[in-house]
Parts: sequence; structure tokens; C-alpha cells
Amino acid sequence: MSTGSRILKAGTTQTGQGPVVFNYDDLQTQGEAYLQKVREQAGGLIAEARQQAAKIVQEARAEAAERGYREGETRARNDVQQLTQAAVETQVTQKLSSIIPAIEQAAGQIQQLRSDWVAKWETLAVELALAISERLLRQKLALDPANITPMVRGALELASREQLTLAIHPLDWAALGEQEGLRVLAAMAGCGEVTVRENSSLSRGSCVVSTLHGEIDARLETMLDRMASELLGTADRRFKTIPATAHVTGEPA
Repeated sequence: MSTGSRILKAGTTQTGQGPVVFNYDDLQTQGEAYLQKVREQAGGLIAEARQQAAKIVQEARAEAAERGYREGETRARNDVQQLTQAAVETQVTQKLSSIIPAIEQAAGQIQQLRSDWVAKWETLAVELALAISERLLRQKLALDPANITPMVRGALELASREQLTLAIHPLDWAALGEQEGLRVLAAMAGCGEVTVRENSSLSRGSCVVSTLHGEIDARLETMLDRMASELLGTADRRFKTIPATAHVTGEPA
């Protein structure tokens, strides 16, 4: 009994087909081409990676440079600001060191001017008050010449018990009249002998009593001068004689 099996011998093909031939050169060529393609792709990837790496490095350097520039700029700005402030403070200190003494000197001068101004106006105020008082006294004497009596009496009261000489303006003596004049002298009879001398150089309302030891100056000008000295605290030496409120020349005060 036969079977359906067939035996193929080496070098034979089925159903009239020829032998299969393997070309190793083509396979090698294909392999090399594939490898070349792989190499090219790998080279492209490497080049791209290198470009990206270079770009990253460049960007990092630029960023670092920018950051360093900003930091350097900030530091430089701070340094410049500190140096400028120090220079300004130094200049201000130097200017103040020269200005402060000048300001203090000016303040002292202003204070002195103020003191002088106050003293001047105090003096003017006193002089004005005395001038008004003098005018009022003279008007009072002009209206009533008998007002000379208290002045004469005050001068005589300061004299001691000795020979006296009363100098008085002729018009004032005439205004007293003989009766009033004698009454005044009689009231002072205890002082001693009184001699009346009319002196037209005296101002109205004034009198001077002379004694052996000096004189009592009761002139209106002298009394006003004495008032000014007391009010201003200064010694007004316009008159050399003794004020009626002071002591008699030659005797202790």
C-alpha cells in the first residue's frame, strides 16, 4: 500500500520551483544602510541635544549675568546713596559749624538791640512824663501863683536854725504879695533870720535857700531831674546844686 508522502532531496524544489538563493551581500548592504540611518538619527539627536544644552547654558549664563547685573546695580545704587548721604551730612555739619556761631551772635545782637530799645523807650517815657509834669506845674503856677508857697516852705524846712537867704523869681515873690510872703517867713521864724533876694534867672515856681553850709536847690528843673534819676536809676548831672530832697552841702546825708 502506498502512502501520500514525498521525499524531497536536497537541491530539488517543489512542483517545478527552482532552488532559493540567499544574497548575503544584499543583507549586509541593508544592514549597513540601516545602521547608517540609525547613526544619522542618533547624530541628529545628539546635535539637537547639544544645541539645547548650549541654549540652556547660554540662557543660564544670560540669566546669571542679568541677575548679577541687577544685584550689582542695586549694590552700586545703595553705595552711591550712602556715599551721597554721608557727603550731604558732612557738608551740612560743616555749614552748621560755621552758621551756628553766626546765628548765636546775631541772637545776642538782637537781644542787645531789644534791651537798648526797651531802655531807650523807658527813658523817653520818663522824659515825656516829666515834661508833662513840668508843663502841668507851670500851668498850675500860672493859674494860681500862690502855689509857690509850698515849695518855699519845703525849702525853708530843710534849712537849719541859722541865717538864710531865699532866692526867688520876682514875679513869684510879687504873686505871693507882701502879706503872704511875710506869713511864710513868719512861719519859718524859728530857722533864724531870712533874707529874700529876687533872682530873675530862676524859672517860675523855683527857689533856692542858701545857708552858711550850702544851699537847698528847690528849682523846678532840679526836682524834675531828681525824679528822672530816681525813675531811671541813673545820676543826671545837669545841675550841680543839691536837690530839695537831698542833704545840705557840707553836712552828712
